[in-house]
Amino acid sequence: MDLPKGENKNFTKAYYPLRVDSEINSEFECLTNIIKEGGLRASFSYRNGKQTIYGKYPVVCFTEMPLINFLQYAKSRTDTRITNYGLAFLKNDIFEYGGRPVISGLSYDNTFNFEDISNRILDPKILGYSEQYRYVKLDLRKRNDWTHEREWRIKFKTSNFSIRDELNNNYIFIKALPISHFDEIIIILQSEKEAIEIQPIVQDQLDSGYCRSGQEFCEKVKYLILDNAIEYLNENSVTSIENLPDTVYYEHVYETLSDQEKKKIYLTIEKCKKLAPKFANEFHKKTKLSKHPDDNHYIDVGGWANIRTDNTQNKYVRYLIKKDIASIFSDGFIWLKDMDIKVPVIQSLTYYDYIAGKQIEILNQELNLNFYLDSRID
Repeated sequence: MDLPKGENKNFTKAYYPLRVDSEINSEFECLTNIIKEGGLRASFSYRNGKQTIYGKYPVVCFTEMPLINFLQYAKSRTDTRITNYGLAFLKNDIFEYGGRPVISGLSYDNTFNFEDISNRILDPKILGYSEQYRYVKLDLRKRNDWTHEREWRIKFKTSNFSIRDELNNNYIFIKALPISHFDEIIIILQSEKEAIEIQPIVQDQLDSGYCRSGQEFCEKVKYLILDNAIEYLNENSVTSIENLPDTVYYEHVYETLSDQEKKKIYLTIEKCKKLAPKFANEFHKKTKLSKHPDDNHYIDVGGWANIRTDNTQNKYVRYLIKKDIASIFSDGFIWLKDMDIKVPVIQSLTYYDYIAGKQIEILNQELNLNFYLDSRID
């Protein structure tokens, strides 16, 4: 997107990813950033430094073109503004959230005047402020025709969407459409390879219920593979996504555990919990921490030590999440729950580090996993 002309540095925040690791170099990375943030950012669609949306409100745009027509259109465009990647939603849901089809052109007897030409705000006598976001210029005599895009738009009046700004260690609010508003979304990808790459990111957010920016996430996600869909469309008279068979979608199937493996997990977890008091006593005998003369507590920072793994795809880890033995947070942080529940509470981070470290040795040895220590100062 072309940023508007001028010295307003806030425009950068409005249109570029705010996460340190989210520099966008391709359309696929742009789609991945949308999934991580959990929303579609509204904009005035700047081109050559000027907004193309009329009125006072930024928008998120959609098309209801049949899939085959959309693919043909994307192929015909000589620029990079239209690509095959995307997100699909039910039109009823878009309507319920305020989406409406664009208004293409005005009647010839309606004198076209601006109230504020620099911001493309029309005279409200021509079209009310609340509907100007829907206006699209139409003049067939000058070959100005966008009706084939079958466009819908949703406008945003207020900044309703928070994004983590890691550069400045805070959150900012922008105008965007949260994915969490929809019961189901379809992620449109070119190949199964891309689905395999993006699926773990989506799964982390499905497990935790939140995306990486802190927004809630959609509960049901499907992966439409265009390589499969195009092959099917070439052989069948189908136009809508709804009528495509399951075979054009990618479905990730996790490896299941045997009864013996499930038993091994429970025995290992219980073994770690049972040994926690023993590890606590070992710490008291080995530690070189000094104690306060008044209350006999260790002179140490307070905090908690968590047993963590980032391997959300592992079959054992999937089972731990399913059985609520582990909690998952955004970014794939998985912590085992209540592993130190049987030890006395002490305001000493070093104390908890020692116990968790001993438990991690057992877990990794017996389950062949990659758990590690994640300490948090309280």
